[in-house]
Amino acid sequence: MQQSQRPPFSTAAQNEQHTFIIQRLNPLINTDAVMNAMPATCTVALLWLTSGQGVYNDGGTPFNLQAGQLLCIRRKQVQQLQLSSEASGYSLFFAESFLYNNEQEFDLMDHAGLSCLFAETSGITISDDLCPEMMITAENMLREHTNNYMFKSAMLRRYLKIFLMQVTRNLQGNVLLGMETRNSELTKQFLSLVDVHFKNKKLVVDYADELLVTANHLNQIVKKTTGYTASYHIRQRVILEAKRHAASSGSCMKEIAWLLGFSDTSHFSKYFKGITGISFSDFKKERMTITAQA
Repeated sequence: MQQSQRPPFSTAAQNEQHTFIIQRLNPLINTDAVMNAMPATCTVALLWLTSGQGVYNDGGTPFNLQAGQLLCIRRKQVQQLQLSSEASGYSLFFAESFLYNNEQEFDLMDHAGLSCLFAETSGITISDDLCPEMMITAENMLREHTNNYMFKSAMLRRYLKIFLMQVTRNLQGNVLLGMETRNSELTKQFLSLVDVHFKNKKLVVDYADELLVTANHLNQIVKKTTGYTASYHIRQRVILEAKRHAASSGSCMKEIAWLLGFSDTSHFSKYFKGITGISFSDFKKERMTITAQA
């Protein structure tokens, strides 16, 4: 590995309030460079080498990253990463919540698929067939990110989803998909149950009983696999449904609260604001304003 004094990324330091950043990779020398460039609000880093090579070490066995491979790592997993002088590619930093913020539709892949898909740190080899498509998507994200176009966040979110779907296609037929750990399988079962029963079951123990495990064990496994507790996923599912109804129907808060299993409207109001940081009424007003301007 050759040493260089060039900055690790070609763009300037980013605002730490951002929940999504994409940059071109330059050779990394400082092993802390990834962490320094990763905003505190971002929890996931995707590093895609289109040329060159690198070595990643999370404290265990070093992993050799080759051209054409993509590495997905969580903030807490980043230890050491060095790239060769000829390395190039893309780095994406984002918060997992960025995938479904302000979305009315619910997609299990958006909400939990990323966590399960990349539960273990490993390099994913990008096929020659998909590489050109993914580079187009990455360039589209770069263009959106470096400009202030209308609907910038919405476009970035959609491009990121497309990019992740393209990454997933590389795993079709891969033996790795058939070698899921029990932890990943339990997490997927839990998330599937949440998608079906979230209106009537809002306690972790309800799902633990159905999965024949203790609530504490379920919480530990889900937290280990996805980075978030089981109760977090339940709350997020409820909120997403509330937002969908608020944006797509003329139902009042009382009606939506009842549809989601809340007999007390004031309880639902506190529940919504406590999770989103905004009152249900203000959220609905914002959606109405956006719809009127569209």
